[in-house]
Amino acid sequence: MRQGGRKAVSRLSRLTDSRRWAWTGAYAGRFVVVAATYYLTARLSLRVALVGSVVTPIWPPTGIAVVALLWFGVEVWPAIAVAALLVNAPINSSLAGAALIAVGNTAAPLLAVGLLHASGFRAQLDRLRDALALVFLGALTSMAVSAALGTTALLMDGTISRGDVGSTWALWWAGDATGVLVFAPLLLSLGQVGQLGQLGWRRWLEGTGVIASLALVAWLGFHSQFQDTYLVFPLLIWAAVRFGQLGASLATVTVRPHDAAASNADASDIRRGYRAHLVRAGSDHDRACRSTRARTQQRGNAST
Repeated sequence: MRQGGRKAVSRLSRLTDSRRWAWTGAYAGRFVVVAATYYLTARLSLRVALVGSVVTPIWPPTGIAVVALLWFGVEVWPAIAVAALLVNAPINSSLAGAALIAVGNTAAPLLAVGLLHASGFRAQLDRLRDALALVFLGALTSMAVSAALGTTALLMDGTISRGDVGSTWALWWAGDATGVLVFAPLLLSLGQVGQLGQLGWRRWLEGTGVIASLALVAWLGFHSQFQDTYLVFPLLIWAAVRFGQLGASLATVTVRPHDAAASNADASDIRRGYRAHLVRAGSDHDRACRSTRARTQQRGNAST
């Protein structure tokens, strides 16, 4: 009886342990932050979807997911899974397809973080091997998983045909990998923000001018009649050389949305041109059929 009482007291002490509740509260806070950030950025990214309102030329949530797993640990993966399911369920024709896409969106960042840890990756990105690991392991290799599962889901739902599997996989993979390459370095470089306070007003003015000029040049290069995308490279190099990783990351994030929007516009033009071609072909076919029927009728009348 006395032993049973000690067990009850032990269980009660564990339930009332302040450290346990503090950990639970911290985890809940991380869960909400990761899930909300993933969901909001995903909804914004879907505005430039190219295939079935699902596949985009850039997918920032993958970069956010990878960094969240690096910062908070792999135990926050349920936040990514829930957010991915909430994003995909309304835009897919079946819940099974949305769940499969969510599995891919969760498994790919988990694989990326596992490979990065195995390679001795350091989040400071202060070594060449860290940058190479992020590119080849965190982005190019791992995102093949999400692309494969996502393409399979679209094929199962009938959104794409078998002939579209290769191009859809490539676009999905490129969008997820670009999300890691663009947004993961930016988020990882936020640790350098404290160094900005050490900059003088001239450096602040220079940095602001570079980013503002880059935004203007990117718009002119990708959207205006003076299209010349190479104009962004001098400013990108300037930002990287003068302001290091943080400057390069901010510059890349400034340019990449313009590139994605231009890609979406080009794809839309191709789709509109293809639809117009089908309409013209249908009209030509209809006129040809009418002409053939008229000639056949005339010959019939002449023979009688």
